[in-house]
Amino acid sequence: ILKNKIYHILPENAKILKNRIRNACADITSLMISRVKENFMRRIALCLEEDGYIEHL
Repeated sequence: ILKNKIYHILPENAKILKNRIRNACADITSLMISRVKENFMRRIALCLEEDGYIEHL
């Protein structure tokens, strides 16, 4: 999602790229971060259940 926001149109130069990155990061909400954390914890639990191995889906 972040990549799509930044590269929806190819940036013409580094300054535009940096601004897009800053703007996209500023749009990240605490709810998004919480969901990432929950998903990460779920994946760790699955990994432990499989003796340390998890297949990329």
